[in-house]
Amino acid sequence: NQMGNVVLSACRKEFIDVEPILAEALGVRWYLQKAIEANMKDIVIASDAATA
Repeated sequence: NQMGNVVLSACRKEFIDVEPILAEALGVRWYLQKAIEANMKDIVIASDAATA
């Protein structure tokens, strides 16, 4: 929110063998799908995936 507080946090476990950056992208896509379902309009996504 505007105060910097976390409003929603989610996690999901996948049993796939992909590069970390792709796994992170899939996670972001999943979160965006959930945000759309929840009718969220303004979102901020934080990711800790590093690129080589």
